[in-house]
Amino acid sequence: MMQRKGIESLSLISFVEENQRNPTRLSSIGNWLQCQEIINRANGTVCGKWRRAPLFEVQADDWECFCGIHWDPYHADCAVPQELETDQVLKQLKYIEMLRPQLTAKPRKSDCNSSGD
Repeated sequence: MMQRKGIESLSLISFVEENQRNPTRLSSIGNWLQCQEIINRANGTVCGKWRRAPLFEVQADDWECFCGIHWDPYHADCAVPQELETDQVLKQLKYIEMLRPQLTAKPRKSDCNSSGD
């Protein structure tokens, strides 16, 4: 079990480092949302594709691919293939949930700058 935890930690480190090396592309550390658009009304089939989204975006029952037009216009259509395989998306979602407290934490003031009040 300890070896598996070490492998996951290394994967997480490389995931974060990759995001830092490519700051100009859409952030690798973000949320993933699943499209709920009904693409076949006869049998109720939904698109179901996962789309990358900013951390502040949350999954809603009516979220559809086109909702991502502001941050990822290329993938804002159900006709466009999913960016990553579902298993890769789910793996990233697991990492994001693990990192979320650190990513959303407010920065603290350094003790060395306090006036001692």
